[in-house]
Amino acid sequence: MKPRQKSVYEERKLRGMGKTAPGSVPVQESIDELDLCIKNLEKERDVQSKSARIATASLSDLGKNMKDKLTRGYGDERFKQERHDDVKAERILKEQKREAIMAKHDILDKLAEKRKMKYLHQKRQICREKTCEGHGQQPPPPPTVLTPTTRTEEDPCETEIGTVDLEHTVVSGTDYGIVSFATTVTHSAQQLSTIMKGEFVKLPKATTTTAKDLHWRTGTFHFMKKLQKRKKAARISDSEALLAKNARTFCTTHDDLLARYAKTQEASAAVQAFYAAPWIGRARRFLDWHTPLVREGMVIQEQRRHKPNQLIRAIGNCGSGVGSRIGGHMRVGGKWHRRVAQRHGVSLIVNEHRTSMTCPFCGSCIMHPKKKGGRLNLGTSACINGSCPSVKISMNTFGRDSLAATCIALRGFGQLVGHPTL
Repeated sequence: MKPRQKSVYEERKLRGMGKTAPGSVPVQESIDELDLCIKNLEKERDVQSKSARIATASLSDLGKNMKDKLTRGYGDERFKQERHDDVKAERILKEQKREAIMAKHDILDKLAEKRKMKYLHQKRQICREKTCEGHGQQPPPPPTVLTPTTRTEEDPCETEIGTVDLEHTVVSGTDYGIVSFATTVTHSAQQLSTIMKGEFVKLPKATTTTAKDLHWRTGTFHFMKKLQKRKKAARISDSEALLAKNARTFCTTHDDLLARYAKTQEASAAVQAFYAAPWIGRARRFLDWHTPLVREGMVIQEQRRHKPNQLIRAIGNCGSGVGSRIGGHMRVGGKWHRRVAQRHGVSLIVNEHRTSMTCPFCGSCIMHPKKKGGRLNLGTSACINGSCPSVKISMNTFGRDSLAATCIALRGFGQLVGHPTL
């Protein structure tokens, strides 16, 4: 029976069992001697590594030759002798490779010891220096000298974005909301110039994007509907309701607590098994892949709608469109919209302070009209300034989000042409 061959790692481990324990290595050589020894060991390591690589390459070539000979077939008379020579050469190369690897491992062990000795030597030397410095008084640190800087901060209102053809430019104002994710109103440069002069312009129809629209386009709405249907069929909702209750509130005795613990274990196992289903994992991976594409498509579609004109987006800086916490309203948001818009065109981040409370035509404060019951209609804004051009023609009532988006677009246009307004 052929004896079991020991690996190089096992032999190396057995050889290293007689070494001294870590931390008890005496430091006898100086740092210069250790550096010289480490340099020589690194050279020997490179030599043995090269020998091992050469032996490995020779083994590979010999194996290919033996395979080719087996494919073509050895000669009848020379078969035994050629086969014997090839096997003998293969054994010699394997032994050379093994010896080179063992020698390399020995050198690595010695190299590790020398480096550790050098580290301990340096550590002791640093400790001695700190001890010697501690006995004497250290001089106080030098005083800090303040030097003037030539850097100038750039005002974002004065930032130039290059030459813009105002005749073929449209500016859109985007106002993030709570129930509505974003309300966008698009104006041409001529309309905004007219508004800046104090003249009335009929506001275009606003484009509203809600969280439900995003959920519908990405497929989240259908996934949640399917999930609720299967949860109802498998009675997972009851298990989740049981796990959501506090045990201390509903348990008065020790037996009740143990009984509830058993039910909780059973319910948690059922919930974990349900959410670990393969179809849920596939659906979530699809949503993770599909949602960024839908978001990119929404921004690109908005830009294509205004071609051949150049679209410049003015986006408010306050809201982020995170959705509502009110029951029935989906939460969706973050800053993905402005980031995607910046990748696909020119975007201006505008200060939206008081944009929903200011009339774009006269700059005065607006008010919210009252409903029949006496409550304020917060979704509607009306200007009551008698000198406002919208009041003179009795068209002074606007939607709150549309008015805010128009004011944001007007401020962005003022930032663009260098004449801040509102």
